[in-house]
Amino acid sequence: MIKRIVDKLFIFYPLCLSLLVGFLSVLRRQDTNGDVWNYHLYNAYALLSNRLGYDLGPAGAHSYLNPYLDVAFYLATRHLNPYLLAYIMGALQGLVAYPIMYISKYFIENKKIQLAITALCCFGSTFFVGELGSSMHDNITSVFILSSLCFILYGLGKNEYKYIYQYLV
Repeated sequence: MIKRIVDKLFIFYPLCLSLLVGFLSVLRRQDTNGDVWNYHLYNAYALLSNRLGYDLGPAGAHSYLNPYLDVAFYLATRHLNPYLLAYIMGALQGLVAYPIMYISKYFIENKKIQLAITALCCFGSTFFVGELGSSMHDNITSVFILSSLCFILYGLGKNEYKYIYQYLV
């Protein structure tokens, strides 16, 4: 009975961490770093309003970074409440708990230690906490990068495509 409760709790733990990160993001206040004003908002604006070919390098070298990552943030700043936007950005960044927990499952058998490692990885990194709720792309892209590692680990665990995965790792 207790094992089932722990297993169910184990599934919802990353979701709870993600929601907590969203609330912490709101407490950190607005994202007002220089990159937001310099290019995160402008690059998305330029892409959506067909200004990419006309305005040459208004943000210097940062004008030539891929604007696709900034489009969702730009549209959200135009249409959402700043507190809601901060919560959404933080909650999306907090989704990194899922792949971290899945990866730790392969190396650590004790579930309590897995939970602690997941929390430590989410809140123990100064870069993660420093960029929490911001428009920086590191925390959000890490969700996808670590998720792809999870797929590789899953494939290695199944051992069906062993020869394909050995070249990926």
